[in-house]
Amino acid sequence: PPCPTQMQTLRSVKVHAPNLLKAALSDVRSDASPTDWALCALEPDGSSLRLVGKGEGGAEALAAQLSDDAVFYGLVRRTDQIDKSTTIKFVFLSFIGSALSTMKRAKVSTVKGAVSEVFAPFHAELMSATEPSEVTSATVDALLHEMFGAAKESPADSGASLRVGMREIKISGATPPAARLHSSTHSSAVAAPQALAAPAELKAALSD
Repeated sequence: PPCPTQMQTLRSVKVHAPNLLKAALSDVRSDASPTDWALCALEPDGSSLRLVGKGEGGAEALAAQLSDDAVFYGLVRRTDQIDKSTTIKFVFLSFIGSALSTMKRAKVSTVKGAVSEVFAPFHAELMSATEPSEVTSATVDALLHEMFGAAKESPADSGASLRVGMREIKISGATPPAARLHSSTHSSAVAAPQALAAPAELKAALSD
C-alpha cells in the first residue's frame, strides 16, 4: 500500500481548469442555452485541462471530437419529457485513448478526483471509455436508467414495467371504462391516470 507521503501526494493533486472550460460547463447547465455537451482534454503533463469544444448534438457530437491518443473528460446534458414534466440529468464521462502508453494510463488515476470536482455536480458517470463508439445517447440513457430506474410501455391493456436498478417489475393497471369511452387514442399505461396494483416485488425493491 502507498506510504503516508504517497497518500498525501495523491490527495493534493490539483488540475487547472481554464475559465473557457468553466464557462462551457456553465453553458451546458443553463436552461437558456441549447448547448448539451462540453469536452476537454488532459494536457500531457497532467497538470491542466484544455477545452476541446462544446455544442449541440449530445453524446454523438461529443464522441466525434475524441481521438485514441489522449485523455478526455466531458459533460452531457440529457432531457426527458414525461407528460408535462421535464427532467434534466447530467452525465460526466471519462475517455482514455486506446493508443496511450501504460504509464500515461496510470497517471490518469492520480488526477481523476481533481477532474471530477471540476465537473461536479452530476447524476451519473460513464467511466473510462476507450472507443468513441462507446459514447452514445443510448449508452448514456442506459446508464441513467440503471441509476434511477425507467418505466416503459407494454402492449395495450397489459400494463407496464418499471425498471428499478437491475430489476424489471411488472405493473398492472386498468384504465377506467369511462376514460376509455372518452379517449380516441391509446394512452401510455405509465402516463394515463389509472388504478395501479403495487406488487410485493416492487415494494421489496423500493425498500432495498
